[in-house]
Amino acid sequence: MFRVALLFLVLAVPALAAPPVPTGGVTIVAAETVYAGVARAIAPDGTRITALIANPAQDPHLFEAGPDAARWLSRADIVIYNGAGYDPWMRDLLAATASGRLREVINVADLVHAGAGANPHIWYDPQTGLALATFLAARLSALEPQRAAQIDANLAAFRASLAGLRKAMDDLRTRHPRVRVAATEPVFGPMLAALGYQSLDPGLELAVQNNVEPAAAGYGGLLDALRAHQAAALIVNTQAETDLTRRLMAVARQSHVPIVSVTETEPANMTYAAWLSREVAALGAALDQPR
Repeated sequence: MFRVALLFLVLAVPALAAPPVPTGGVTIVAAETVYAGVARAIAPDGTRITALIANPAQDPHLFEAGPDAARWLSRADIVIYNGAGYDPWMRDLLAATASGRLREVINVADLVHAGAGANPHIWYDPQTGLALATFLAARLSALEPQRAAQIDANLAAFRASLAGLRKAMDDLRTRHPRVRVAATEPVFGPMLAALGYQSLDPGLELAVQNNVEPAAAGYGGLLDALRAHQAAALIVNTQAETDLTRRLMAVARQSHVPIVSVTETEPANMTYAAWLSREVAALGAALDQPR
């Protein structure tokens, strides 16, 4: 189970009442900043977009959904959430929050056919962002046909922004094919899979993600692998550090294994393509280091 703390302060009917909604335009509410970012790239001018997890430093697994989240959902025309067990609080919150405006609920994992047991950090595969952008453009054009031309132009620009990311990924695969890395969590797993790279100990990553003690043999084996330079880099989720992950980082530094820091939440003032491109560039810089 994920480390999810739920705080639903939506028991009283007045807390669920929709506040006044400005006329005109569509309101989109996304659970995560990454999906709000995709929506901002696609939606026409005048669209109101918010992310429920608005703090880039917030560990999404520890998010507490309170009355503000319920009020935003009560205004929503379109709701976007990750699915795949990543944000299960959204299902309960949607069920508890009546909205006469709601036209569409987009479960992104369902959209990209990420089934049970899949790595839920699906946004790190660029195909996920493209799939959401394409689907969202079609739905927005249906809701606001008078703005379809702007939505189509926005989608074309979004596709173009991903072209540079794909080129960077292709270049990295060419320079460093079939790389093996260590990771403290599976957050970067979909990008590693898209690159054709292998993680040394997925079981330990899942244990850290789920806040359970990993098997001693696996943990010790990963430390030995870092000391023996069997991992080309150590991928670290900077939003979920623990004593265990700090120990892995310390051994990596002592063994001169480069550390690549990634985030689970899209940083403020960055686009989807720019964020993923930054992470790919950081991995490339680490792998380019002489050994």
